[in-house]
Amino acid sequence: MNQSVLLIEDCEEWREMFLSRLLAVLPVGVDVVAPTTAAETRQALAERQYAVLFLDESLGGEGWENLSSIWDLQEEVGRQLEGGARAFCASSDKMAYRQMVQYLNAEPSKAWSKRCLLKDTFDQERRQVLLPLLA
Repeated sequence: MNQSVLLIEDCEEWREMFLSRLLAVLPVGVDVVAPTTAAETRQALAERQYAVLFLDESLGGEGWENLSSIWDLQEEVGRQLEGGARAFCASSDKMAYRQMVQYLNAEPSKAWSKRCLLKDTFDQERRQVLLPLLA
């Protein structure tokens, strides 16, 4: 079974926080990939299939200049979803979060998980939401 997670987060502080929390809660043997630039993210999406994509909606920090949001990776992410990946979405921007939820609910054929969380609920629900996606 595929036991890998791709974390797409442009903010170094949030990426490190999510990475440490993911590693603390995930079972031994689950590989977490956390690219630090847009180019590394595109390469990671092209090189292998993931079980879970942990996506932040807004991108564009240092090293991410050619991406303004996760929508700029829609084609690459779509291929992952068609391959069986599930999406776990986070955004500290409530409007961006709502837009993503609307998209996910409108496009069930894209196999996005409807398990979308704001960053401030991550701690409370990570075991209930993320771990079943790896089962």
